[in-house]
Amino acid sequence: MKNKNIVLATSLLFTIVLAILVVPVITAGVMVPVLTAPLNGTNHSGTMVATCTVANNQATNYTLNVTFFANCTDGTATNFTIGSIVNTTINQSVFTKADMDISAQDGVNYAISCMANNESHQVYSGDSNKTTFDSTLPICNLTGDHKTIPWKGTILLTWFSSDALELISTSVKIDGPQDQETITDTDANDMRTLTSQETKYWGDWTVSIGARDRALNVCNETFTFRSYLPDGEIWEAGEPKAPADMGKTALLLLIVGVIAYFVFFNKKK
Repeated sequence: MKNKNIVLATSLLFTIVLAILVVPVITAGVMVPVLTAPLNGTNHSGTMVATCTVANNQATNYTLNVTFFANCTDGTATNFTIGSIVNTTINQSVFTKADMDISAQDGVNYAISCMANNESHQVYSGDSNKTTFDSTLPICNLTGDHKTIPWKGTILLTWFSSDALELISTSVKIDGPQDQETITDTDANDMRTLTSQETKYWGDWTVSIGARDRALNVCNETFTFRSYLPDGEIWEAGEPKAPADMGKTALLLLIVGVIAYFVFFNKKK
């Protein structure tokens, strides 16, 4: 029994020593890739910075390349291979590219990972979650039911902005003729009636709309609606006088006529 215990103890000791000596040798040759860019929750358009750091590289079994993958976590977009980076030196540990193209697919919930590859192993990193790829510009649109605004008239202005993934903000600015108060709005979709004022000031309405999505893509549009006088003449610049008051003009002519009559006819008498 004593001899049996000695044998068991010796076997256990041998196993422990083997684990201490052999396992590090085995694991020393296994790469450990770590994704360091992009970070969780970031938004990208067109390109992104891609970085994968690989530990445990060996001079005789070094990393040949790393490949980046995008997997959509909610099934709303297509999984795809982003691209690869080939080593430039033996025992290279940092693989990075400042302008990795990500325009192939748009999506809001991509999990990004990198895979390190050497002659004998392919090892994957952990994921960078909830990364947004959005290379498509938002849409800005604005229309009016007329191209011009008549004196004392109105125009119905309608606008909308949208994005394929997620619209973050919209800004609308309505700048009327000189004495008109500038109007601002932040609704993505709305309409407003513009009314030409009965004043001596004339000019055009300039309306601009801008929108931004999560990846900071923007759209901007500017429209000009002409103002014109009752006789149909369109004023493109300057400050023409207000329409003449015909009643006052007729009265003034009558007064001038009466004065002229008394002056000239009294002289003849």
